[in-house]
Amino acid sequence: LNSNGSAATLVEKNCFKNNNVTGAANGNGIYSDQGLSNAVVDSNLFINNTNAAILLTGTTPNAVSNVMIANNQADNRIRLTYSKDVTITKNTITNSPSHGIQLAGATSGISISQNTVTGATYMAVRIFDSDGVGANTTSVIANNTFTGNVYGVVVADPGASAVITQNAIDNTTGGLGIDLSLSSGFPPDGVTPNDVQDPDVGPNHLQNFPVLTSAITTSGTRVVGSL
Repeated sequence: LNSNGSAATLVEKNCFKNNNVTGAANGNGIYSDQGLSNAVVDSNLFINNTNAAILLTGTTPNAVSNVMIANNQADNRIRLTYSKDVTITKNTITNSPSHGIQLAGATSGISISQNTVTGATYMAVRIFDSDGVGANTTSVIANNTFTGNVYGVVVADPGASAVITQNAIDNTTGGLGIDLSLSSGFPPDGVTPNDVQDPDVGPNHLQNFPVLTSAITTSGTRVVGSL
């Protein structure tokens, strides 16, 4: 699925199932390797595609741009590289044998919101620089539900900047809900100790985590801590 965006592309209400053969598409439900612009992928069903439900990439920066991926149901990951201004919203990804959503290098302006990722073998969201293609910058991960995945959100790209806010992340079975990892491999490196004035560099500048001192639930909930 390659398009320069001169005409709008709509992929809607299809079932992509059992794409397991080798070749250029390599077991993906929807695959683009030369770029895709001005496109909507909406309300599709992805079943048993061995590599990814949706894989969009290119060979140059911003090869993928102005794409909406919404309201799809899948049992495998959504993966982006060389992508700008892509919205991933209201998708349901269940029991992925890999990750839920991957930003795998040279992405910017990616919005990941109101998705539900459940039971992924690895991470609900993984941000990393695959093969040194470039940093993932200015992404926003907000108002998602991540339940029963081995890890929640893992940012493992040294140059990454991601806003991670208002997500429901629970029942991670092997690691942290949010992990800013200096290791881009697997597994991520776990808790990064806080430091005074937080001067270090790395994913999200290795922002210190909040230290909670009390939580009171009488007449509402009041949480006290410091960051």
